[in-house]
Amino acid sequence: MNDKHILISDKNKTICDTLKSLGYKLIYTECVDEFISYEQNHADMQCIQVEDTVFILSNCKKLNNQLKTITKNLIETESLAHGKYPHNVLLNAKVIGKNLIGKIDYLDKKLVNYCVDKGYNLINVKQGYSGCSILKITDNAVITTDESIYKALQNTEIEVLKISQNGIELLGSKRGEQGLIGGASINLGESILFFGDISKHEDYENIVKFCNSKNISINYIKDMNLTDIGSGVLLNI
Repeated sequence: MNDKHILISDKNKTICDTLKSLGYKLIYTECVDEFISYEQNHADMQCIQVEDTVFILSNCKKLNNQLKTITKNLIETESLAHGKYPHNVLLNAKVIGKNLIGKIDYLDKKLVNYCVDKGYNLINVKQGYSGCSILKITDNAVITTDESIYKALQNTEIEVLKISQNGIELLGSKRGEQGLIGGASINLGESILFFGDISKHEDYENIVKFCNSKNISINYIKDMNLTDIGSGVLLNI
């Protein structure tokens, strides 16, 4: 198993260089013209991994061919993603332990059926951008900025910390839209890398306390605002 590949947007050199310095080989996302401009290169819109299987948008033909060179367990979505929400969130979900969290009715059927066959619990939430909105800490702990996700997880085995969305920029936004915590970070296993200076976030102390309680360390890129670039997908293949 090679866990050194990360699928990520190439739109922020500082983030990419940081991940390279940590020893990761980067695979860059494809530009999906159908999406809103600031979503076109988001990894969490194009790809998700469940166990040893990687799901990819059928829109992304070049990326599909590239991933075939490093994994045989690759599945294209049944449907093409479209630019208008919620038809753009076919793969924008989050796997937490044996749970798939997302707007289930709008996720790709192949992804949902695969998870059902593998015994995953489907947690339906109102937020279609679930992958963007959730930062996985462990297999039973997450951080989110979204109230509907926070409420949906209250009666599950997943512990959730809700934080403010303030202070998270969305790369490429021209109208001041705020970013989401899942898109502004990546779980690297025993640590979280935040894409910017998380120490300036108003809930920083709670974030540190929560992560420390799960034995997860925090790293962040200094001298840069916390920025949502669509996270990155750590490919355990």
